[in-house]
Amino acid sequence: MKIIHYSLGFPPERTGGLVQYVLELAREQLRLGHDVAIMYPGKISFFSKKISLRSGERNRIRSIELINSLPLPLIGNIGNPSDFMVPVDPTIFEEFLKKEKPDVIHVHTLMGLYTEFISVAKKLNIRLVFTTHDYFGISPNPKFYLENHDFADDYEHNIWEYVSAVGSSTLKHRILQTSIYPKVRNLLKTIKPNNSLSLVESIDNIKNQKKIKINKNFLDLHDYYLNILKNFNVLHFNSSVSIKIYRRYLDLKCFKSEIIHVTSRNINLVKSSRVKSKKIRTIAFIGPYTHEKGFDQFLKFVAIHKDSYVYVAMGDNRKIPDEYPIKNLGKFNGNQLDNFIVDVDLVIIPSAWHETFGLVGLEALSRNIKTIASNKVGFSDLLGDDFIFEDISKINICDIDDAKIYLPKIDDMAQHTLKIMNLYK
Repeated sequence: MKIIHYSLGFPPERTGGLVQYVLELAREQLRLGHDVAIMYPGKISFFSKKISLRSGERNRIRSIELINSLPLPLIGNIGNPSDFMVPVDPTIFEEFLKKEKPDVIHVHTLMGLYTEFISVAKKLNIRLVFTTHDYFGISPNPKFYLENHDFADDYEHNIWEYVSAVGSSTLKHRILQTSIYPKVRNLLKTIKPNNSLSLVESIDNIKNQKKIKINKNFLDLHDYYLNILKNFNVLHFNSSVSIKIYRRYLDLKCFKSEIIHVTSRNINLVKSSRVKSKKIRTIAFIGPYTHEKGFDQFLKFVAIHKDSYVYVAMGDNRKIPDEYPIKNLGKFNGNQLDNFIVDVDLVIIPSAWHETFGLVGLEALSRNIKTIASNKVGFSDLLGDDFIFEDISKINICDIDDAKIYLPKIDDMAQHTLKIMNLYK
């Protein structure tokens, strides 16, 4: 089978769970003998608007670089919606796809993608598959989260009516997309690490704000993305959380759809039972120290129970206020995870946004570490009721002490890939 994945790019320029997942899936498909390429939004020219597709090789996988893609709102929100739906001549995509003749185009993000690419693929009867790594498309913000407010299940307030007030210029988005930016970013982090941690009390201003008169261009952009999504044949949802949110915006009867939990090469399926103290002593938070990840809620939990447990945080280089007795291990890579969590008895995942999955939880659970998660986290599909919470302040660690670990069936990447291949068919 000939497969083209559309992703955000390759390391080191692009990082994160989506990028790594696509790489691992593509490698496993290659191992199975399929013809696989990864297409991604690449270089931006400030002197020419000509769109082109350049073939090459990255990370031992054939790559297809989309030159002059639409802007990527990687940091910040959309400020000028018209720049994100610029029409282009579809001929270049038609010539490309007729030459490539892929059986499947598997899209992992709508960022940077022209609607003409998808409509041409549809016209050529190429199977189109979309994986719901985030909410970009039905939301102008990938997390459906803005100004410390979760819009995903807010039936009263429309995120498209508020994003214009906090949007970034397209020029800023373009600069972040240039090939030199990742190098400059890493240099700046070396010279001046990010030590600021803004976790002031989350004041929900949304209900107090005067309703903004929505910019018609934002409504047009909303329709632009919905029309792209409606062209797909198959929707791959990575959790019941993501399908719940998408169901509000798409008629799922028009698609083949299935929930298949994603996985990672960094899982470690422990076969033998580990001898662990029944009593929980060390509790960890893993991930960015942000509101949407629930770090402020974790700090409140620590403040209440500060003398009862040892606390560890990892995943961010920002300084944690001294008033919280938390050992800050900072950022880490996948190879360091086992060393970082060797003494951890419990991992808490308190995300405030409707996280579509949450690989960190899977990686911890696969090591027989007790893991509890907010019911907003897609990973909670794999947890028993005793390990899912709605309000972090109501967690009773004694109950978690006594609760028996339930280790669900966790697929490795080889098993997961077979399910995805079946989904293609």
